[in-house]
Amino acid sequence: MNELRLPEQLTGAWDHVLILTYGADLPFFENALWSQLTTCRNKIVLVDGTQYLTHCLEWAGSGALRFLNQRYVAEGIFAPRAAHGKMILLTSAKAGRLLVGSGNLGLNGYASGGELFTQYDYTVESPSQLVAFLSAWQLVEGLLARGYVTGAQARRRIDYLLEHTPWLLGAAPDAPQRVRHNFSESFLAQLCAVVGGREVEELWILSPFFDSDAVALDSMLTALQPQRAVVLVQPGATSVEPASLQRVLERHKGRCEVRPVSRGDGIPYIHAKLYLVKLRNSAVCLQGSPNLSQAAMLLTVPQGNVELANLLEAPRDAFDYL
Repeated sequence: MNELRLPEQLTGAWDHVLILTYGADLPFFENALWSQLTTCRNKIVLVDGTQYLTHCLEWAGSGALRFLNQRYVAEGIFAPRAAHGKMILLTSAKAGRLLVGSGNLGLNGYASGGELFTQYDYTVESPSQLVAFLSAWQLVEGLLARGYVTGAQARRRIDYLLEHTPWLLGAAPDAPQRVRHNFSESFLAQLCAVVGGREVEELWILSPFFDSDAVALDSMLTALQPQRAVVLVQPGATSVEPASLQRVLERHKGRCEVRPVSRGDGIPYIHAKLYLVKLRNSAVCLQGSPNLSQAAMLLTVPQGNVELANLLEAPRDAFDYL
């Protein structure tokens, strides 16, 4: 997991790209990313349905788009709640690259430096990270099976990607499942399952959005019972109700503190979402699209948002640089 300059990470001999995003700047896609995808003939962009319709109204008649639904296809994900997951999947017949993180398709999401992504790479000769790709593909299949993606052209392009990426049909290797969705289990439940009842020494929370009553924050603190919890807040930028936050702090008095956070390099906004659990001998990190809200962290689809995240366990100091 690292901060990546995504345009450079897209370069390669790829045949297909599938992008999942909540918001989409398709002029940015056509003008800034196109040159990174010169070999890629099958390009698919899936956007939250409400956001997509709003964007279509903005683009209509503007002349800003030249290739939409001609040289690539874009389609809305019409889920009951927000389709908030973010990923970039690049494939060829024998290789793949997957990026799962917090950034939407656009200049701010891919080039601002205020996002976090985890990158996975697969080759036929080095298949150890295949399970991450298969987990991400489960999310795509779930969207199709539930009828959230209805556009016939988009579905044909997705079928074509799968048909010409045979390794996506392989069996999952015996390896930790690092890429997670919330179709069947909430992210808080999945985080707690990995922690497995071990004593939590520290919990670090970075989320740009909280639900209005801070229920998700209270639920996470109650479930994990950390000896010490630090909530990182961006002054003037984090969306959190002060009175609700104060009530949670009082309930967990003596264990929870709030600290201001900034990058310190002139970038005013951090859109990354990060939940770091430090145990005695290891650390568990949940990072991706879920904010600390009920719809993202506590609920499953269809009651909750469609979300995608990385759930990683490593030595205790492995994520300290973050």
